[in-house]
Amino acid sequence: VRSELSKDRTVYAQHRLIDQLGQRNHTTVVGAEERFAQGARAFSEYQVESGQLGQRNRAVLGIGKRTQLIKGLVIDASYQRSQVINNFSGAGGLGGDLSQDALSLAVEWLAHPLVKVSSRGEIRFDDFDEWQGRRDKHQLLTLNNLSYQMTPDLTLQLRFNYSLTEDELLGQKEAEFMEASFGAAYRPLAHRWLAILFKATTRFEQRPVDLLVERPEVEEMGVLSLIPIFELPLNFQLVEKVAYKRSALILENLPPAVSHNILWINRLNYHLTNEWDIGAEYRILRSTLAQGTLHGALFELNYIIKKAIRLGVGYNFTDFTDDEFARLDEQYGGPFFRVMAHY
Repeated sequence: VRSELSKDRTVYAQHRLIDQLGQRNHTTVVGAEERFAQGARAFSEYQVESGQLGQRNRAVLGIGKRTQLIKGLVIDASYQRSQVINNFSGAGGLGGDLSQDALSLAVEWLAHPLVKVSSRGEIRFDDFDEWQGRRDKHQLLTLNNLSYQMTPDLTLQLRFNYSLTEDELLGQKEAEFMEASFGAAYRPLAHRWLAILFKATTRFEQRPVDLLVERPEVEEMGVLSLIPIFELPLNFQLVEKVAYKRSALILENLPPAVSHNILWINRLNYHLTNEWDIGAEYRILRSTLAQGTLHGALFELNYIIKKAIRLGVGYNFTDFTDDEFARLDEQYGGPFFRVMAHY
C-alpha cells in the first residue's frame, strides 16, 4: 500500500511472506520516501520480522543520487544504514544487535543503440555486539552486464557477478561466489514463428561457514542450455528445453563428488486470446549422482500484459524445478506463481 503525501513525499506499508529452505517467516514494513532533488531520494523503514528464530526488528535509513554525467552515461550512488535487534537470544547466541553499513556505486552506459553496459559495486560492513561472540565481517559485491545486438536478429549477452565475504578478526575468507555467463537470443524478424535461446554459465560458490567450527564447502557448476520456441498453426506454441549440468562438491581432504544432470522439458502452449495462454509441460531429469530419473507434469495459466510481461499461476506435479542451479535435495512441487518478462 502506497500513498502520495505530496509531489515529493510518499509513505508505504508492506507485508512479506517468505518460505526459504523450509523456514517460514513474515515481515511487516512501514516506510517513507522523499525525493528532494533531481534524481535524489532518501528513505526510512521500520521492519518487524517473525519466524522460527523469534522476532527481529530492523530500522533502515538510506540516501541515493542518480546523475547523468553525459548523454547515455549515468551513475547511481547510495548509502544505507541498518540497525537490527534480535529479541530471541536462545541457543546459538542469535540475540543482540547488529549494525550494517552499505555503500554502492552503479554505472550505466546506453549511448550506443546496439550496446548496453551496466555495472554495480557494493561494500557492506557488519558490526556485531561484542558480547554475542560473533565476529565482524565485510562483504564486497559486483554485478556486471553487457548486451550487444550483433544483427537485428541476434543479440548477445555477457554477465559476470562476484562477491567475497571476509572475517575481519581472522582475516580469512568466509564465503565466496562467482558466476560468469554467455547468452544468445536468435529471433529472426523474417520468421517470427521461431526463436532460439542459448546460455552457457559457470559458477563457483563457497558457502558461508563459521571458520572456527566448520570446514569450507565449495561447489563448482557448469551449465549449458538450449531453448527453441516454435509458433504453430491453430494458436499453438511448442517450447523445448534441453540443459546439461556438471557439478562438483569439494570438501577438504576428500575426493570431489561429481554429478552430471540432464534436464529435458517439453511444453505446449495454447493462445486462448491475446491476453491469456494455457500451457502443459512434461519434464524429465536424469542425475548420475542420484542414479535415477525424475519425471512428471506441470500445468500453468498465464495472463499477458502488452506482450511483454506474463503473470503465471499453476501446479507442479514434480518435485524439481526448471532452474538448473537448484539443489536436488529441495522440494519444488505444488502450486506456484511467477512473473516473466520478455524484451
